[in-house]
Amino acid sequence: MPDQVVVGPLQEHDLGAAELILRRAFGTFLGAPDPDTFWSDLDYVRSRFRAPHVAAFGATLNGAFVGSTFATRWGSLGFFGPITIRTDLWDRGIAQHLLRATVAQFDAWNLAHCGLFTFAHSARHVGLYEKFGFFARYLTAIMVAPATRACGGWQRLSKLTAS
Repeated sequence: MPDQVVVGPLQEHDLGAAELILRRAFGTFLGAPDPDTFWSDLDYVRSRFRAPHVAAFGATLNGAFVGSTFATRWGSLGFFGPITIRTDLWDRGIAQHLLRATVAQFDAWNLAHCGLFTFAHSARHVGLYEKFGFFARYLTAIMVAPATRACGGWQRLSKLTAS
């Protein structure tokens, strides 16, 4: 019997699993030393799940929870993400099932514009989204430079002199 992927509304009892999958997926992709604790101080799942302008989707594979995504509506603009799948199931087409549900939700909302933010250097991500009509428009460069000097030590406001 072939594997069966089912996508539907994300259920509250799956939020813990969705959070762990998100941490592992992003932590693994970004090379974190301990993916299970990556972004453990952020709330990407529960806050979106509870937001009235967000449609949260969960995916199961043969009855087991394996991933999620969130479609957000801001007026006539829609965007989605994060979309995350259990790392041991990457490249098996599960994300495509979640994206079909996302695009159907966008269509139901009758949006003027839809988009997402992804890793521009990842052919895997870009290729997936292109299958659903999303194409790179702008590539965001996040740049760093070394500090030229260290900040001075702290001082009490009451000890500062007027300048």
